Amino acid sequence: MIRKALGVLAFVVLASAESAAQSSEEMNGCMGTTVDPCERTGTCTIQGAAWFQTVTISRSDIYDTMGWPGVCDQVHVALVQGRCDPGGAQLNVSADLASASSAFIPEIVGPLSCNAPPPVVPMVGRTAAAALAALVAGLGALAVHSSQRRLAA
Repeated sequence: MIRKALGVLAFVVLASAESAAQSSEEMNGCMGTTVDPCERTGTCTIQGAAWFQTVTISRSDIYDTMGWPGVCDQVHVALVQGRCDPGGAQLNVSADLASASSAFIPEIVGPLSCNAPPPVVPMVGRTAAAALAALVAGLGALAVHSSQRRLAA
């Protein structure tokens, strides 16, 4: 039973690895300067979508000292939550990160679109997650049943 649980858990972890984020910063005009606002540029790849972005950052926000993967993540959040213009676009998208910081994306390549609905979990992923939840519940019930038998004896 435990081998089966480990197998299901390994499958869930491997299936989710496909959506790993990658990023590469090309220029950080915020580092070592006091220029306000400053700019950072680079690429981001998250959940099957890839884009180059120029981020204009106000020193009053945290994005000037944040690592590039964090900046990519914040832009991704803005895209998914719809804090972007034009909505539903894959070309010439601007995403508001905070009151004075924003990103400009010439083109998004991949399935993500600005103001996109939440990603649909593939049936295989839902089945694996349901199997894992059932397995955990079953192990919990087994532990309770074993404890009750010991107390009764």
